[in-house]
Amino acid sequence: MSLIDTQELKLICDGCSHHFSETVGDVKLNDRWTKCPSCGRRDQVDKAGFEAVIAAGEKQIADLQAKVRSVGENLFKGGN
Repeated sequence: MSLIDTQELKLICDGCSHHFSETVGDVKLNDRWTKCPSCGRRDQVDKAGFEAVIAAGEKQIADLQAKVRSVGENLFKGGN
């Protein structure tokens, strides 16, 4: 499980307009199917849109990790 899998997706049911959320990991495990907790309607998340959201999230995580690594390296450079 990657860090992106723990992130929440904000969803709106096409049937009853109920706002709910599911994690990226749960949506992946269910082959992009979601179920509204209010009315029980099942819908499949658009594949291209879902993949774009995951790619953007993974890029943000990688960028943040690179920044943290850079700050850490710079912090300990002057200690010798």
